[in-house]
Amino acid sequence: MDQPDHVNFRYVTDDDYRIVPASGVHGGMTPDGQVIAHFFVELRQLPESVTHEVSSNGKLSDKTNETRRDAEGIWFERRLSIGVVMSAEKARSIGKWLIEKADEVKQATQGEEEE
Repeated sequence: MDQPDHVNFRYVTDDDYRIVPASGVHGGMTPDGQVIAHFFVELRQLPESVTHEVSSNGKLSDKTNETRRDAEGIWFERRLSIGVVMSAEKARSIGKWLIEKADEVKQATQGEEEE
């Protein structure tokens, strides 16, 4: 059988495909030697409750009280969005691709800043 001179790939999205924001990633090696990456979005911890006064016309006015779960210090949440498990080889390949794309964006936006 002859070696083909090219291969075609078609991109098809699953029914549950979605785009998720990522502020960062945390993970490492799985017990079976794979790489796991837990992507998260970082945000300020939401209050447990908020109280508003109601004006005479029935609309909410300014906030009068806010109850926080942990009153001491400023807390942030790292909300895990998705976990991806891959081989070390795939992790390196994806990492290289991400760096290349980040460099392309940096070059493109530097040109815009100079205009």
